Amino acid sequence: MVSFHILQSYDPGEDILRRTHADAFTKMAVLNELSSLNLVTLRFHHDHPELATSMNINTKLTYLELIFYGTEEKISIYSLIPVLRVCTALRQLNVIIKGTKPEDNHITNTSNLLSMNEHESSTISPLKILDLQIWIQFDIRSLNSILRCVPSLEEFCVTVLNDNMNAPFMDLLINGHNWQRLLTSYMPNMKKFDFLMTFLIGDKSLDSTAILHSFNYFQRQYDSWHMAVSRWQILQEFASYLSFELLEIPQLFQNIYNSVFTHSNQNDSHEYVTNLSSLIDLSTVSTLEFKHTNNLTRSYVVPHVLLACVNVTELFMHTSLFFSSGFIDNSELLLAFDRITQLHLSSNHAYLSPKHGSKIVERFPSLTHIEMNVYSLDCSIPLVEIFVGGLKMLKHLAMRFSHEGLIDDAISRDHIIEKRRQLFGLNRNDEYKVIVKIEEHNTLYIWIL
Repeated sequence: MVSFHILQSYDPGEDILRRTHADAFTKMAVLNELSSLNLVTLRFHHDHPELATSMNINTKLTYLELIFYGTEEKISIYSLIPVLRVCTALRQLNVIIKGTKPEDNHITNTSNLLSMNEHESSTISPLKILDLQIWIQFDIRSLNSILRCVPSLEEFCVTVLNDNMNAPFMDLLINGHNWQRLLTSYMPNMKKFDFLMTFLIGDKSLDSTAILHSFNYFQRQYDSWHMAVSRWQILQEFASYLSFELLEIPQLFQNIYNSVFTHSNQNDSHEYVTNLSSLIDLSTVSTLEFKHTNNLTRSYVVPHVLLACVNVTELFMHTSLFFSSGFIDNSELLLAFDRITQLHLSSNHAYLSPKHGSKIVERFPSLTHIEMNVYSLDCSIPLVEIFVGGLKMLKHLAMRFSHEGLIDDAISRDHIIEKRRQLFGLNRNDEYKVIVKIEEHNTLYIWIL
């Protein structure tokens, strides 16, 4: 066996491993000198104390992903050093560092952050790629000890997320001169540097222009460097106002999956999109998903987001939001609708009438792939007729239903073939590609390839 992976939730409350089992997995996968494993993922919340005391050396492991989770008396940025010391063949290391009591982070002892495990900093590792997510108090100066151990590092991705970051630490992190000194001193082979920092800063005054200018070195040295600073007002009562996923986005932002906006004023929609655009080049987004919430005021901003993402071809939405008048009947979105080739509609198997199907055909003529939930198989029959007969480029249709109802012979392979032949000139040599079947008693699939 050369690969071993345990993938649990990123939420510590959903971990199901006992501590004894977590200890055992760490020892077996990382500290076993006779292990043949090359690739290991230990995605469970644990402080891995055995790594700090082990004298074993692992010369086989080249990829490791793990989470350090515990009180800040037990885990810190320096928890990486024993990993680098033990795993002498590592080429890629992905680490998440989380504290168990983030509300107490403000009392962390600064001197401990700067000196912990300093005696191990003589470790030298052949590591090439380091992806580091930090959810605890973090002093950028502590990276000196880490980067000194990895002189061959070529790619460094660092994410800092903390709601209660000490002001002195935050000031150091947002000063680009500190990053310049750090990377030029310890990363002579650097090819890629990605970072994201998110803080709750309250009423603290920040000079965004000064922050940007402090990173001028990177702008001058690297043609593809992009830097953005945004300050958003986040109110607790509107925390679920809008949450949507952006997929296939640039490397710098590939870990940003949820953007949360506040307020419900229609006039603020442009401002929301402007804020998002300062973080992400929306022209690179090809897949857009709007997650379902009970707050319908988010329908104000959804059209503006779709208009701003000019290259979106795949759309995920809840049925109620999709068929709201502010979206499906919005004439300003017709060009955006025409670009959509894949549509995914989710609901609790709602009833969709032929009128709904006709609107989809009229507004989205370029669709090749449709997935949706309907109440019953009976309800799907008129929709299938509309989609098969109205969408020339349709290739795949999947309709999930919660009740079988009275199954009608109208949904048959021969019927689909004849309809496509009459309306769109389906070639007889391509008829063998048409497939119609029901799987698991709850999903109708139609392929027209």
